[in-house]
Amino acid sequence: MERQKNFIIFIVILIGIFFRFYQINYEDLWIDEIFSFWIADPNISYFETIKRHNSIEQIPIFFNLILKFFYSIFGYDVKIGRYLVAILSSLSLIYCFILSQEFKNKDFKLIFIFLISFNIFLIKYSNELRPYSLIVLLFILSLLFFFRYLNNPDYFFNL
Repeated sequence: MERQKNFIIFIVILIGIFFRFYQINYEDLWIDEIFSFWIADPNISYFETIKRHNSIEQIPIFFNLILKFFYSIFGYDVKIGRYLVAILSSLSLIYCFILSQEFKNKDFKLIFIFLISFNIFLIKYSNELRPYSLIVLLFILSLLFFFRYLNNPDYFFNL
């Protein structure tokens, strides 16, 4: 029975990842995505990146620095940046499965993964060049570490 549930969860996660990459560059960039693209230009210095960021954005610069590094590896193209966001969103799904292992109620696992995989907002935002998927990933990782700490207060000291 547990093996069958894990197979269903695996299929749900794969479908969720598919939806995050499906028609990823179907729409053109919105104005706020153009700002992220402009700020993360790998051909300018970090000082200029920070200057551009501070002149436009009201979010922390962490996402734009990650995007700048991603562009420096894979090329500075409008269509490439959205793949980073989709990858971050897909990692969120995988870490949600790991987080669900911490739940006491094992039947809740399938519902939790289903809701996260087919959440239309998470799917839509994984196709935008904005930091929402990174924020969700960091939130899920925070929850995961918090639950592990609650279950074992010495968890971080035994890494």
